[in-house]
Amino acid sequence: MWKINWRDSEPILEFEDTCYVRYLLRRSDRLGLRKGLKITSCIEWVARMVVLPDKKMMPHTKNVEETLYILSGKGIIKSGGFQQEVKQYDSIHIPAMVPRTLWSTVAHQPLIFNSYAASTPPDTETIPEVRKMEERHTNEKKISVRNWLELPSVSAHGGTCWATTVFSRSSPLEYIGFNTMMSVPKVVSYHRHNVEATYYINEGQGVVRVAGEELPCTEGDIVYMPPEVAHQAWTTLLDQPLNVFCCGVPVPWNSEPWNVDDLSHTE
Repeated sequence: MWKINWRDSEPILEFEDTCYVRYLLRRSDRLGLRKGLKITSCIEWVARMVVLPDKKMMPHTKNVEETLYILSGKGIIKSGGFQQEVKQYDSIHIPAMVPRTLWSTVAHQPLIFNSYAASTPPDTETIPEVRKMEERHTNEKKISVRNWLELPSVSAHGGTCWATTVFSRSSPLEYIGFNTMMSVPKVVSYHRHNVEATYYINEGQGVVRVAGEELPCTEGDIVYMPPEVAHQAWTTLLDQPLNVFCCGVPVPWNSEPWNVDDLSHTE
């Protein structure tokens, strides 16, 4: 199992000194990149980003499909003529090569979010590139913003958790498979799927099991699950569920995601 808390990764000042970035996971075949921990195959990176107070993140594009999950603060995302307020628990979908800038609207406070990215397509050999852009530059593809608190949840994994799908394949994801908030009131079913996935422990504390190995988890942890490896999680708090933000990329990337529940602990 691979688990890291964002506090254990060193911040790097990037985007013309407008943003601190902590790279938590990166693709293992990007040997020319020295920032971050390289263990993933299809997920290009998972990073924690902090847009500094009183600064705008450098306007830029990336040749990756990206989703952002707002952890703290309130701010604005802008892309050409598009501009929208964003806040805690918002997810933001940004198609590849769409220009963007973000900034905080709370005095003296940063805008903090996780970034999940997949190259286009995920098996490309092209190294991701960040390009500085003019703020007025536009792209025909659009940014989407959704807040999981405002969306319906459904019973999932055999009734062992509640799942709120924020973004899914074709709605509007193209390469990433899903962004889902999973709320675990007790123990989620031991399951596996054809998806390279990460859990971000958003709230609570508990235990994660991956391929039989168990480790405690708490707010701020990122847990990595290789494709088709059995995993589950449970809360250790009587009065609070374990809320987990899940992001995954199917393997191969152009396949339909599938899931198998109720596995035995010997798998």
